[in-house]
Amino acid sequence: MVNDNGQCEGKAQQNIPAPILDLSWTDDGTKIFISTGDKEVRLWDLASNQVAVVGTHDAPVKTCHWIKGFALGNNYSCLMTGSWDKTLRFWDMRQLPTQSSLANITLPERVYCADVLYPMAAVGLANRHIKVYNLENGPQEVKDIESQLKFQVSDLALTQFGRLCSTPIFHAVRLLENFLRIKLWQLVRKLD
Repeated sequence: MVNDNGQCEGKAQQNIPAPILDLSWTDDGTKIFISTGDKEVRLWDLASNQVAVVGTHDAPVKTCHWIKGFALGNNYSCLMTGSWDKTLRFWDMRQLPTQSSLANITLPERVYCADVLYPMAAVGLANRHIKVYNLENGPQEVKDIESQLKFQVSDLALTQFGRLCSTPIFHAVRLLENFLRIKLWQLVRKLD
């Protein structure tokens, strides 16, 4: 927190026994999901200052994203995690501390980056492919993009341009040999 004098004040702290690879806040700002190099996903409850393991993979967990949306007339919320074990997993977090797997997608390569802008998710893989998913009725792959970059995509983002553009726009970004490359794709949602 930044006080009135412009100084930063710490409000909470935790020691995690493994390298932290990604963080994702819940939509209400009371909890943080933490993906780590020890194959676990943790949930830090800021109110109680407690940390609990809420998911596991068979290799380090590179990405985690809290997803909040509206599908089939219901509020939709889950955690999406991507790992170097070549899986993308979706976790039901409604009954914490107990959680269950909603979906487990086997990928052709390791997950290096991901982003979510409901109802779309994009996942960058080690083989330079980017998988795009529609999340409205469970994760369904809608596009497989092969990046023209020399190496795998190290970061990506989904965004919308203005209020009139309801379709997420995809940006793939890679800092390579002192150049920043940006590629834009417009994603077409498949609606049944």
